[in-house]
Amino acid sequence: MYISGRNTRFMEIVIKEVSTATDLDKFIRFPYQLYKNAAGWIPPLMKGEYTILSRSKNPIFSNAEMVLYLAFKGTELVGRIAGIINYNETAALNKNIARFGSMEFVNDPQVSRALVEAVEDWAGSKGMTALKGPVGFTNLDSAGLLTEGFNEPGVFATTWNFEYYPAHLAALGYEKEMEWVEFEFTLPTAVPDRLNQFSGLLKTRFGMEVYQFKSRTELKQHTAELFDLLMEAYRSLPTYVPMSKQQIEWYLNQYIGFLKPNYFTVVKNNNNQIIGFGITLPSLANAMKKANGSLFPFGFYHVLKALLKNDTADLVLIGVKDEWRKKGVPALIFHEQIKVFIQLGVSKIKVHPMLEDNIHVLFLFKDFGARLYRRRRCLIKNL
Repeated sequence: MYISGRNTRFMEIVIKEVSTATDLDKFIRFPYQLYKNAAGWIPPLMKGEYTILSRSKNPIFSNAEMVLYLAFKGTELVGRIAGIINYNETAALNKNIARFGSMEFVNDPQVSRALVEAVEDWAGSKGMTALKGPVGFTNLDSAGLLTEGFNEPGVFATTWNFEYYPAHLAALGYEKEMEWVEFEFTLPTAVPDRLNQFSGLLKTRFGMEVYQFKSRTELKQHTAELFDLLMEAYRSLPTYVPMSKQQIEWYLNQYIGFLKPNYFTVVKNNNNQIIGFGITLPSLANAMKKANGSLFPFGFYHVLKALLKNDTADLVLIGVKDEWRKKGVPALIFHEQIKVFIQLGVSKIKVHPMLEDNIHVLFLFKDFGARLYRRRRCLIKNL
C-alpha cells in the first residue's frame, strides 16, 4: 500500500508500507547500503534482523504491533522507519505512547519528515497520543539517537546514525526524553589496593560473596533467576516495561552464544541468594565490522577469534536488587571483573550505554580516568 505525506510539498517522496518479503528484504538491507562507508557503524547480523522483525519468531508480537515503511524518491530507496506499539508499555505506564525505530534516511528533510509523519499518522490512528524513539520493542533492545561521538568506534549491539539526524528530528518537534552516556577507560596492570580493601570490607560487613559460573550450562540453569533480578532492577526506572517469560527466553537465546562464564560475575548474600550480577563480553565491534552482517563464509572466523582472545571488553550491564544497590554490590561486581580482565590480558573497557543519572555505576569509573566518548538520546513528541 502506498501512502502520501500530509503536505503536497513532499509528494515527490513516496512512502510504501512493507507488505511483501521483497519489501522486508529492502527494509533490512538499506542501512548496509547507506552506512557502508561509515567508520562508526557496526553492522548487525542480518539473520538476527530478520528474526527480530518476524511475527512468527519474535514473541513480542503477542502483545505488540508494528508497521514498517520505506521511502522512495523516484525509484531510489532513500529511507526507512518502524512504528511500534508495545501494549505492555501502554498498560504499565498508563500512557498511550508509541515507539519509532529502525530509522535511517538520506540527508533530505523531505524524506525524514515524510517517514516520521507516516508513523505519527499510524500511531494516531491507533489512539496513541505520543511518539518516542528511536527505540526497539523493549528496554533490552538497542536504542537512542547518537548526538556525540559519531566518529568513535563503539560497542556491538548499539545503534549508529549520521550527524545530521538530530537536526532533522528537532525540526519535526522532537525533544529529549532521556539520555544515555558511553564511557571507555584503560585498566591498570594490577587492581588498585584501595579497591581490594573496599571490596573486602563490603564482603565482611554485609555477608556477601562473589561467584563465577563454571560453564555455559551452569549459567543457563540460573537464567530465569537472573532475568527476574534484572527485571526487578529495571522496575525502579521510570521507563520500565514488564516482559513475559517467553520474551526473556527469546532474548537469552539471541545472546547466549556470545556469553563466556568467566566474563559473568554473580554476587550472593549469606542465604546463597543472587543479589546482583554483571555481564561483560569480549569486544565484538571489529569482528562484526569485518563480518558485515553475516557469519558465513568468513564472519564466524572473525567472531570466534574475538571471543577467544581480545584486549578489549564491553561492560554490558550490572543488575542489582534494589535494596542492595546502596550497599556496594555494583562496586563488588566491578572489582571482580577487573581482576578477571587483568588475568586475561584485557587492557581496555568500553561501557554500554547507561542512563546519565545512573550514579551508582558512574561512580565506579571515576578512579580509572574514564572518558565519556558518546551520548545518545531518546526523543519524544506529543501527537
